[in-house]
Amino acid sequence: MRYVILMLALTGCPKSEAPTAPKARSPQIGANLPQDATSKDFIGNLVDTQFKNFRPVDGGGGASLNYDLLSFRPDGSWSANGAVDFGDEKMECIESGAWEMEAATSKTEAVVSWKLDSTDCAGQKPGRALRAKITLSNGGQYKFQFR
Repeated sequence: MRYVILMLALTGCPKSEAPTAPKARSPQIGANLPQDATSKDFIGNLVDTQFKNFRPVDGGGGASLNYDLLSFRPDGSWSANGAVDFGDEKMECIESGAWEMEAATSKTEAVVSWKLDSTDCAGQKPGRALRAKITLSNGGQYKFQFR
């Protein structure tokens, strides 16, 4: 009898949880990113944009690096998967790093800098930094003007 009471006390009754309403999308924005309203709007648009078939650098020597997909995250990190193309040969690879930006001039335009921290792409080395004015348009369109 003592064991039955002890087992009941340990298991307890299941708690009934009230359903919660879905939360509005409010990404955690990294501390190194501007916190003003316009910049937050730009960051939301930036992280929602899928950058496809993007060429970040010219590899030189006949090789080129192309990202199949580049993604910026609101925590200040980015990642990309793609390939280095050597003409007849293509080697798939992944890169990632950190990004920051100047205060946005509008919800669709800001100067963004990103640094390469990790890569397994042939001919690429951590430490490379890029800076561009990024303009985002409706329908997932974008324009990079390298600085």
